[in-house]
Amino acid sequence: MMALNRDVTSFSSTGFTFTDTSITAGPNLNIILTMTDPAFTGVSLISSTFPGLTFAISGDQITVDIPAVNASAGEVFTASFNVTSTSSVPEPSTYGLMLIGLGFLGLMIAMRKRLGPGIPQAC
Repeated sequence: MMALNRDVTSFSSTGFTFTDTSITAGPNLNIILTMTDPAFTGVSLISSTFPGLTFAISGDQITVDIPAVNASAGEVFTASFNVTSTSSVPEPSTYGLMLIGLGFLGLMIAMRKRLGPGIPQAC
């Protein structure tokens, strides 16, 4: 019978957590996680129960190297990281709505100029 993999990586807006649960006793495989995002600018380790864990950031790529360990069946190892990134860029629809609003503002100014000073103005 084949055992199910119980490795889990969960992400939040500020970081990620990797959890490995040993299925059988004995040596586990070396695990290398690689994540790429152009917004990555930094990474820091919050906590880890993995012996020998190393991590690095190079350009837009974060690499986490978890060496093989001798583990008991059911033993759980966890590593949590903070990730910093560049500020987000607005969606194109945001720019579209802004342009529509500026267009209406320009239209109102043009109408006010054409109809003359007799139009009541908002305070």
